[in-house]
Amino acid sequence: MRKENLVKNISNLFCTRHVEIVKGLIKWLRPETVLEIGCFRGFVSANILLALEELDNDGKLYIIDNFSLQGAHLAVVHNNLVSCGLGSNVFILPIDSKQAQPQLPPIDFAFIDGDHSLESVAHDFKMATELGAKCIVLHDSVSWWGVRDFVDAFSTENSGWNKIEANFDEGLTIFMAKEQKPPVTYTKEAYGKGEV
Repeated sequence: MRKENLVKNISNLFCTRHVEIVKGLIKWLRPETVLEIGCFRGFVSANILLALEELDNDGKLYIIDNFSLQGAHLAVVHNNLVSCGLGSNVFILPIDSKQAQPQLPPIDFAFIDGDHSLESVAHDFKMATELGAKCIVLHDSVSWWGVRDFVDAFSTENSGWNKIEANFDEGLTIFMAKEQKPPVTYTKEAYGKGEV
């Protein structure tokens, strides 16, 4: 419980109800490699690492942030994660996400909270899909026009993803890749008495 208490002390701009959703998704989907775009001071990063630790699958977190937001610094994120005992299995790339793809491995899960312009959100989402993400979470899908415009346009143009929206606070939109399931066939045979 000590790590969780330390993580709560990291200053953040993030809704704690949303972070519980992200942690829950990670625990449910059990990704081995997570990508986070935009980390501010590492509050969500630390919570992602806590969820990965619970899985006990040696999960890794790759963080991309150019640290252009006032108050965001690479050293602060690093120190916050290390002071919470979460400094291993995390790789921080202090670059713009448009330069990051060649430096990234295949991923299973992406959390996008970087540049909120429509162009950047579209780029980050496309990059995450090309890296193999099966779940992509967008933050600020209610409070920022670029994210909102992407969510609205994408949901009408693509049928390869399911969408779940949490429209409280700043907004959180979850895209889950649709699974390719074999067609279900049903039998018309009746069960014998007592067989069901």
